[in-house]
Amino acid sequence: MKVYLFQSLKNKWLYKPNVIRTISFGTNCFIFEGPALYAYNNAGFTDDDWKGIQATGRSVKRNDPNKVGRFGIGFNSVYHITDVPSIFSSGHLGVLDPQEKLFGKGDGGFQWSLADTEDQETLMTLHDQFQPFQDIVALVSEQTWSKVIMEDQNFDGTLFRFPLRNEASDISDNLYDSDKVVQLFDSFIADADLSLLFLKNVASVSLIHINTDNSVNVRLEVTCTRSTDVLESGDASTIEGATGFKFITISSEDHKETEKWLMKGSLSLHQKLCSPVMI
Repeated sequence: MKVYLFQSLKNKWLYKPNVIRTISFGTNCFIFEGPALYAYNNAGFTDDDWKGIQATGRSVKRNDPNKVGRFGIGFNSVYHITDVPSIFSSGHLGVLDPQEKLFGKGDGGFQWSLADTEDQETLMTLHDQFQPFQDIVALVSEQTWSKVIMEDQNFDGTLFRFPLRNEASDISDNLYDSDKVVQLFDSFIADADLSLLFLKNVASVSLIHINTDNSVNVRLEVTCTRSTDVLESGDASTIEGATGFKFITISSEDHKETEKWLMKGSLSLHQKLCSPVMI
């Protein structure tokens, strides 16, 4: 993790088209079938984050104006593509089931604790059920599943899994397939140079395609660095009123380029106004 004038977070979006068979979990059908979109960043969930993500539409961020997505809209948007999002972060793995179809009526999801002996055994022995997480954890963190579960009892980061909706549900009739995910990636690539320009807490974004043979294709990586050279304007003690540079580097299989942006910021009515100019 790199720290410049802002906290640096690394984000990765991964797409895996492998078809994983429908599997049985207890007396319920626990579905991890078909292609899925993953999102990973290297910041772990706090207890408040876990509470907030379970309160669909009632985000705990709404009382904190300094947090992006304080109205809860951000995470809820994943239901545009999936019915059963799951999250692996810090000391827990959780599955959200708003339709209450997987774990029974009245159970909108389930959470396993890495500090609980029984849950540890479940996570280690039910191989098929948790295979969709095991390989990706090894890819993004370079740690084995057994080390994370049994030794560390903590996953240092956050991994989301969004199985693509392949049939209409009570949540949405919007269907997603491999072609739509490719289109989603392509639309991001088209504006990749602007994706990190105004983000304070993200330093890099990667798009990764995991093929059916488990080979990994990094389609794109965008990184942002901020110059330590700051051109002060006005009150030199106010960093928000400073002018400086951001460097956006875009890397793909056959191309790499770096753009230099001049960032001029000022404070007005508690809003930060930035005027970027590419050099």
